[in-house]
Amino acid sequence: MSPGTALAAVSPAPYTQVEVARLAEVGTNDPGSAPPQSDGARRQLLVDITASDTGGQKRPLTYAITITARDGRWEIASVEGAPVLSNEPDGAGTKESTQ
Repeated sequence: MSPGTALAAVSPAPYTQVEVARLAEVGTNDPGSAPPQSDGARRQLLVDITASDTGGQKRPLTYAITITARDGRWEIASVEGAPVLSNEPDGAGTKESTQ
C-alpha cells in the first residue's frame, strides 16, 4: 500500500495461509516486471489465490488488483472482489503467469 495508508487487521484472521496460484495481466507488459522509472504507470492484474483456514480447508479466491508505479516500486491502487472482464474478444490482451 502507499505510505501513510492505515489498515486494521481482521480479527480473528479467517485464513492461516495464502498461496498465489496464478497472475494474469491485462495489457502488454510482462507479469512481474520491475516498475518503470516514471511514476504513475498502472497495471491491472487478476490474482488467483488459495487460502487455507485453521482446519486446513482450502478456498479459491480471485481478486482484480490495480497497481501503480511510485518511487521505483509497485503500490496497490485498488482491490476488487470480482474479476475485471476484458473488453477484447476471447480474452485477447491478457497475459498469464503460473507460479
